[in-house]
Amino acid sequence: MNIGRFVHVFYDRSRGDFDSSDMGRSIIISLFYPAETNAESPTVSSYARLFDPCAEMALASLKEMGADEEHIKSIGIPVVNQAEPMYTAEKRPVILYVPAFGIVRDMYMFQIENLVKQGFIVVTIGATDESMFSIYPDGRFIRQAGKMSSIESIDTVLWDELLQARVEDILYTAAHLQELESCFSSPLMDMERIGLVGHSLGGAAVFEAVKRKADFRAAILLDPSFHLLHLQDRADIATPFLVMRQEKCTHKELQPQFSEAILNPFVDGYEGLYYYLSGYMSCLKVEVANHMTFSDVPLLFKEGEVSQVQRTISLYVTAFLREYVSNKLHEYQGVLLSETMNQDGVYKIDHKGNALEKNEV
Repeated sequence: MNIGRFVHVFYDRSRGDFDSSDMGRSIIISLFYPAETNAESPTVSSYARLFDPCAEMALASLKEMGADEEHIKSIGIPVVNQAEPMYTAEKRPVILYVPAFGIVRDMYMFQIENLVKQGFIVVTIGATDESMFSIYPDGRFIRQAGKMSSIESIDTVLWDELLQARVEDILYTAAHLQELESCFSSPLMDMERIGLVGHSLGGAAVFEAVKRKADFRAAILLDPSFHLLHLQDRADIATPFLVMRQEKCTHKELQPQFSEAILNPFVDGYEGLYYYLSGYMSCLKVEVANHMTFSDVPLLFKEGEVSQVQRTISLYVTAFLREYVSNKLHEYQGVLLSETMNQDGVYKIDHKGNALEKNEV
């Protein structure tokens, strides 16, 4: 199957960008969808095509960060920009995908590709000020805002501003998805079946968005920024949640990674979330995974072999969304009951991040 990609910019004129743009808050999104395949359609394109129409500038920027341009160009993906959609009688469920701080919105292709092949429309939501770079369809290339590159981990005021901006981006995108349908000859998206996936800061934003809008079908937090969550204001959340964490989860394991100023709020934030949600929640950790394993960053920067662990992450993420967004009964529960779960390096964890035995709740 080919995957089509369409880029669009929303302008939320009720807000401004951090650069005080007079056009309002710009939200660049990519929409990934199943595309028609024919003899004239390419089946594989270069990863660099995700950076069109500014691929050379994007590659140069990544090179400055230590990436190998030729390596990125050599990575093949089944994505064709502006491809003809594969229309079906049944509209497809939608996943809004929210990236980590600094990460370009589409740098989650290992997961996006699998989700589209499993019948989802995926909409990635960029954060223009924070992203290492942002590319507009008209050719504008915007680097990360200066204040973002020097942000301190303890600057709670600025981090909360970024979090709230992300939450508004999610809610605005969800409310204006119908605008995207006008770009196609027939409807593609089932607006009644929308799920959320967020990584790091994006994961925290997903949680806060669900607090504000209860009708999202399901939400996945990939190694989220627990210390940024607002848990003091209670909300009755029945939305199913999957919290998937890196290998190091406990206070002791995280000590080498965090300053004391962040460590305790981070650990307490996870425990608070664990007891906060009133609906179904599944908390897992993935062996071998680190924080960036949930993105394409290790692949792009050649940071070791990650294909197997990313296949595992994708298996659980996709199964969860198929069960709770697409209504495919027992898809996720079947994976949890699989004899190979621990062999996959996936473990249920308790409120402290400790691994549980397979038969423990």
